Amino acid sequence: MGRTTKEDHARHYRDYQSKPEVIAKRSNNNKARRAVAKKMGVKPTSIKGDVDHIKPQRSGGGNGAKNLRVISAHRNRGWKDGV
Repeated sequence: MGRTTKEDHARHYRDYQSKPEVIAKRSNNNKARRAVAKKMGVKPTSIKGDVDHIKPQRSGGGNGAKNLRVISAHRNRGWKDGV
């Protein structure tokens, strides 16, 4: 595997991260992290782990307090989507 260059990062951002649907998803995830942090009374950056949507956003789950929980990154990212 080769080295990653600045051009590779710029290409990734231009081709993927700047897509409107990816920006919207990132924004929604950031809102969820802020909501959980507010509930816990801490800063969003001090949350250890991932903020998980119990009912996934792609299945209609929202950012309500009952649909959010903090779990380990390993557990949250370890499942297979099949997509």
